[in-house]
Amino acid sequence: MLAGIRRVYGFVTAAEAMIIQAFVIVIAFMVFISAMARTLGYPLNWSVDISLLLLGWTVGLGGDLALRRNRVVSVDMIVNLFPLKIRKIIALLWCMVMAVFLIYLVKFGIDLCLSNRKRVYQTLQIGYIWATASVPTGAFLMLVTTVIRFFKIWLDMPLTTPDAGSNDDAPGGSF
Repeated sequence: MLAGIRRVYGFVTAAEAMIIQAFVIVIAFMVFISAMARTLGYPLNWSVDISLLLLGWTVGLGGDLALRRNRVVSVDMIVNLFPLKIRKIIALLWCMVMAVFLIYLVKFGIDLCLSNRKRVYQTLQIGYIWATASVPTGAFLMLVTTVIRFFKIWLDMPLTTPDAGSNDDAPGGSF
């Protein structure tokens, strides 16, 4: 059972990384094509909407990827002054604070989706809910990552795989 869950989670995280990479490439391509078309006198108004839609998803999914790989901005000069046991307690408390915030963000994101369900992109003719759904989706994925991180800290397990290039010597890694 646990092996099956790990396999599904591994698939989801690999797909997430590929989606982020594809979206960044499409955004760069759309911005370039839009600039070229505008220079030639044929503006592509829909390209801005596609870029912004994909940017929202890139931010939501990328936040989870950064959190999972322990690549978030941190200022841990003060925390590193404490003994390892205290750092572990701080890391566990920080995970709980993050989880509370992410639960709120999931709820807020769902409410945002429901309030925008009738709104439509004028240039794309698709629902704006496709953009706002990135908020609860990204927050939920980050919540899963935070819960996994909490239990890894609790059980003194490494936070990332060795190939992620992260520093695993302190509980909680970066804050």
